Amino acid sequence: MATAQDPNQPGGWPPQDACPGQDPYPPAGQFEPSDQPLFGQPQSGQPLLEQPAYQDPNQGQYQNPYQAPYQGPDQQQGYQQPYPPRYQGGYQGPPQTPPYFGPPTPPPGGGKSNRAPILIVVAVLVLCLGIGGYFVTAGNGNGKPGSTSGSATLPAGPAPVATPSAPLPGQTAAAPPSVAATIAETHNMGTVVPPSGAVGTDQLAIPYGTNPSAKVVLTIYEDLRCSFCANAEAADTPVYQPMADSGQIEVQYHLVDLVDQTDRGSTGSLDAGNALACAQDAGKFTGYHTLLFADQPDETSDLYGSAAELIALAKQVPGLGSPTFEACVISGRHDGWVAKNYTSLISVLGASAYVPYYAINGKEFTSPTGSGSDLRTALQAAISGS
Repeated sequence: MATAQDPNQPGGWPPQDACPGQDPYPPAGQFEPSDQPLFGQPQSGQPLLEQPAYQDPNQGQYQNPYQAPYQGPDQQQGYQQPYPPRYQGGYQGPPQTPPYFGPPTPPPGGGKSNRAPILIVVAVLVLCLGIGGYFVTAGNGNGKPGSTSGSATLPAGPAPVATPSAPLPGQTAAAPPSVAATIAETHNMGTVVPPSGAVGTDQLAIPYGTNPSAKVVLTIYEDLRCSFCANAEAADTPVYQPMADSGQIEVQYHLVDLVDQTDRGSTGSLDAGNALACAQDAGKFTGYHTLLFADQPDETSDLYGSAAELIALAKQVPGLGSPTFEACVISGRHDGWVAKNYTSLISVLGASAYVPYYAINGKEFTSPTGSGSDLRTALQAAISGS
């Protein structure tokens, strides 16, 4: 029999000189005789046993960390899922969208808007009102509602009723305004119309007293919106009014709009002065004069710039508040007269004019103590000629 060769060498297994027809490989399950048993057996000449499978000596003890069961975020141990809370509980699928029901149903009438006819009607009404206002203004010649030749006439149609401002603490509540009081007040600054019975240079003063020939004349420049004027009125009226009633003196009032000059854009002084001049026309000066100071608003308020407020207050004076009075207030009949009184005050005191301003027989009077007793002493001295 030929010698076996290494199959890894050239001309290796099977040997080239092997007997023809002889299988060089041992039969399946057979092995070459050996002095050493394979895996302890079989013995020489026994069938070759298949190699036993590998047995892991640590089987059942070693745990693969990558094959450990997944621990979700709700478990106390194990890997914690790094997702925010909104994803806990698993993937919920894409955001749900509401079902599509098609385009919105068009409004009745084939989808045409119903606003167009309304807008057309509103535009026509505004145009008519504008044309009517033009003819009313053009018809009266001076731009004042319903006025002709300086006198005011109430409009034919009713106007909305305006609510007067709430009274300040300590003031008397005003009565509801009349229809005429709701008309916007105009300012007649172009002409000077003195009130009834006005006296003095250019008829700028409203007299009070029973003796027009009294030898002592007390001149008072005052602003119905001025708080110092209200204080002086309260302190001094009880002093000079009895003297005027007895004929010892005559008081001459000049109504100015000085506060309006410092409070730009306001008209309370001018409007209140005009209203008091209208009360003089009606013979109700004293009662309305007292009421305007008693109900005077804060000096920073322009409440007296409202014709409705002035007419409402006038209704508290018996016999005042007639349609003629209301028309006088609304038209600003005596506005030019009030403005000229302010010019008169400037001519007396210069640019540093102030109110209240008192003069006895043309000589300025100032009170050392601010009490009515100082005025009493000065008037009595003038009456006695001392």
